[in-house]
Amino acid sequence: MKQVWERTMGGDAWRSRAMSLAAVCAVVGIPGHAMSRTIAARAVRAVPVTGEYVLTQAAGGGLPYAFELDMGRPVHGQVLGATLVLGANGDYTSDVKVRMDLGDALPIPGLSTGNSDRIFHSAGSYTASGESVTLSPSDWLTRRLATRVLARVDGRTMMLTAVDRPPDGQRYELAAAFEKIK
Repeated sequence: MKQVWERTMGGDAWRSRAMSLAAVCAVVGIPGHAMSRTIAARAVRAVPVTGEYVLTQAAGGGLPYAFELDMGRPVHGQVLGATLVLGANGDYTSDVKVRMDLGDALPIPGLSTGNSDRIFHSAGSYTASGESVTLSPSDWLTRRLATRVLARVDGRTMMLTAVDRPPDGQRYELAAAFEKIK
């Protein structure tokens, strides 16, 4: 059975699913055999996540990354770079540098100056368990776009994998890779 799963799901994907299931069973008290408890202990090991990360890839490609937002009208732009800092106290900050025309989003006379670079700052809290990180933004602008961002971390790389969008909390896949620099 294990070989079938490894062929269809990939070896690492199967192992991480088995470890995640074992970890859930251990936490909620579902009895299992000794092997499950051993796997659960390895699955929830602490991976150091604090530090500063920089965006290296978005959607499998390099930067700049073209995007479109629906803000009542389409707004086009490019992500030029981003930093994410996870503090030891469970708080995070992020800065995303974008090139866009805010006049597209807010049609106010005189605001449209063509494409220009802007930095959007965000802050919030995060939780980490094993290799999983959940970012919960607290600023009003980011909360309009995401209620939670899910990530996986291996010590040097953090991969943002999904975002829960308001108002219904629908989950969307995400693929953004960050490398730890500090």
